[in-house]
Amino acid sequence: MVRTILVAVVIGVGVTLLANAATTIYLPEGTAAHEELLGRLGEHTTGVGCLYIKNLDRVDLEVLERVIESSYRTVTAGTFGQRARDSST
Repeated sequence: MVRTILVAVVIGVGVTLLANAATTIYLPEGTAAHEELLGRLGEHTTGVGCLYIKNLDRVDLEVLERVIESSYRTVTAGTFGQRARDSST
């Protein structure tokens, strides 16, 4: 999973890790694109394009890895054209 997060940061699927704060994962295509997986993830909250996790021990890390990998595939496929906030208008 750490490898996936590092790759995600490099390609633009941002991940912010701060002490005493939620882990923030930026999903450029939006969280709606991952609705089914997020339903199985565990404790988290979302914004239009952000996934917030306060405690990694309370989420299914395999599901999280699948979300990040799916986002990576989307933004590197050459077909990604809109950010999440732009696609809702």
